[in-house]
Amino acid sequence: MALKLETKHNQNVQDQTCVACPANGAVELDCTRCNRFRITTDVDINSITLQSCGDIGSVDVEVLNTGTNTITVCGLPDTTGCPETDCCL
Repeated sequence: MALKLETKHNQNVQDQTCVACPANGAVELDCTRCNRFRITTDVDINSITLQSCGDIGSVDVEVLNTGTNTITVCGLPDTTGCPETDCCL
């Protein structure tokens, strides 16, 4: 029974896209529910924190600019290959 629950849990995580919005320029993405995220914003993002994502493998993040001005995305975790001090998006 534990194996079936774990399989179902992993399937649910992989099939879910969660929507996140920044608060004061920061976004926290919790992988206990999803491994795909859509960040909707019209302001710059200066910090993205991944929580509970270590065993998932990969995390997909889409940033949707809902405004008319260009936005920047900075503060990505080091595991993305982009130093936290750089703006890679």
